[in-house]
Amino acid sequence: MSGSTGSSLIIPKFVTIWIIIASILVTWDAAFVLSRPHSMAGGHLFWLFQPYAKYISVDLLYGNMQNSFVVAQAWLNIFEILGGVLSLIIYHGSKSANKQNFACLLLLVTCVATFWKTVLYFSHDFLDVAIHPDQHPKDITWFDYIFFFALPGYMWIIMPFFGIVNFMKQILAACGNVRPNGKVQSNGKAKTH
Repeated sequence: MSGSTGSSLIIPKFVTIWIIIASILVTWDAAFVLSRPHSMAGGHLFWLFQPYAKYISVDLLYGNMQNSFVVAQAWLNIFEILGGVLSLIIYHGSKSANKQNFACLLLLVTCVATFWKTVLYFSHDFLDVAIHPDQHPKDITWFDYIFFFALPGYMWIIMPFFGIVNFMKQILAACGNVRPNGKVQSNGKAKTH
């Protein structure tokens, strides 16, 4: 498996598209959290974040100014964005196979971090409701919960998972072509990489 410039690892097109879309959305999301209360209803930045008026009625962490978990998550979002964008810049801006392989590995690490950060976020949400049911409104409909919270959020589990699987398959295939002495096998013959 090789790219057009000799890289043994490639960033699939679906991952590139996902990173671009996710970076825009996650930047907006982190900006909302880190600029609260100005980004909330009544704040001078609210015009940029109006859809969050509905969202914070379903995801209570976003409206809770006392909860630092969502702030920590927003800072992690910034590192997620930097890792994804830097990977794409290095990969698509370089003709060096080593740099492209490095970009793929950086993106693999970013996908793993994004996956587990999101799993942690959903776990926290589930446990928070179980521990503090009196602090959660009872009038959140299943429709609102699924379409405004669960489905959009699960994309940050599903897409990184597919990225992880893709990169791991590529790495395993590349490892199968390398002997312990560092030489690459090609057509049954070993050659220096």
